Amino acid sequence: MQAKKDNFCGKIKQKMKVIVAADHGGFQAKENAKKWLTKWHYEVIDAGAETMQPTDDFPDMVAAAVKQWQKDPQAKMLLWCRSGAGVCIAANRYPGVFCGLGTNEQQVAAATRDDHLNALAIAADFVNKASEKLMIRAFLTIKPSNEERFVRRLKKIDEYGKNAWQEKTKKKTKADK
Repeated sequence: MQAKKDNFCGKIKQKMKVIVAADHGGFQAKENAKKWLTKWHYEVIDAGAETMQPTDDFPDMVAAAVKQWQKDPQAKMLLWCRSGAGVCIAANRYPGVFCGLGTNEQQVAAATRDDHLNALAIAADFVNKASEKLMIRAFLTIKPSNEERFVRRLKKIDEYGKNAWQEKTKKKTKADK
């Protein structure tokens, strides 16, 4: 991350990294967002697609974004596809990723605060630029709540997820024998 001097107290602040990724359906929205993010002084990491490719697949773009995120889990991810659902589902398959599908600014703010989102899925075909900009701004500026009820729920999600994965692994192991 690049350092930035805070004029108020002389401390050096790190720029937040924002990893962006989209398939062909969200490519133009991603390119627009990169301009906003740069203007807002975020460090942008583009995980793909690099060019408009009508045959690309969103799981590949999500995998590339998560690979970048794993290098710096403090970074946040913005992911686009036509419906937003595909990238959301794909991202949530990775341990530690909490991705939500954004519908409007207030919903994204609440989800980021209460559910500790570190990835935001955006439906390129269903969100206008103005709304998209507001959702992204909320996602990047709202801090997660440390309120006990939200932390408790997130721990349950992690625990249930681990248990489900262990059960799936046990069933597969028994089937292989």
